[in-house]
Amino acid sequence: MMDLKMKSGVVFRNAHFLPHMTAIVHAALQTAPTTSDDCVWITEGWRDIRDSLDFHELCAAFDFRCKNVVADSQEMREELADEWAEDMRIVLGDDYDVIAHGVGDSLHIHAEFDPR
Repeated sequence: MMDLKMKSGVVFRNAHFLPHMTAIVHAALQTAPTTSDDCVWITEGWRDIRDSLDFHELCAAFDFRCKNVVADSQEMREELADEWAEDMRIVLGDDYDVIAHGVGDSLHIHAEFDPR
């Protein structure tokens, strides 16, 4: 299994350590593609409100870096990120939303707990 690291400045609150949130981290580690540094990086936990309320402000989301995913091209990296997001969705189930989005180095996985 890969190591887990956090980008400098990432803020965690107590709610990030509840079982439904640590499940996201476990799913990311379990399904991550090969990375150049053998690490899964959390790049966002809690953040202050931006334009509108989102799951980061509710301590119900994490972002994971994709720029370290080993790929021959940016297009392939985007495909691998999409596959990673899909694999995480399968592991986590219907109470979670997981997407890959962003362009270039800002490509990342956004995973949130959103029970319906």
